[in-house]
Amino acid sequence: MEIQSKIHVSNIEASATRDLVHDLFLPFGPILDLSLHANRGYADIQFEDIDDAQAAIENMDGAEFQAKVLRVRGARRDEGRNGSKTVIMDSRKALWEQEQFLEQEQFLEQEQQSTAGDSLDQATTEASL
Repeated sequence: MEIQSKIHVSNIEASATRDLVHDLFLPFGPILDLSLHANRGYADIQFEDIDDAQAAIENMDGAEFQAKVLRVRGARRDEGRNGSKTVIMDSRKALWEQEQFLEQEQFLEQEQQSTAGDSLDQATTEASL
């Protein structure tokens, strides 16, 4: 299973048009494909770049559009018996369980320890003078 630059948007108002949804997500980057199923309340959007898709997820999940709160998730391609189909990727992983968050927290902790060590060295030097 390969992560794609495709997102799945659910809880779309039935009266939404393709142009409205396109314009709503265009600020995040070039859109290659948009499949709207407004009567079923969802759309699949393919961005040119995976980073654009991630930005759309981060900024639009929980956003209000036509008096409804959108759910925006990443999608992955799953090769099944009937050919390929898009499935919603599980994005319910806690923030602190995600590798990028852990790396950032570790970096900040090391930086704080380094800064605290420098302050202690400076205080010791000043006290001995």
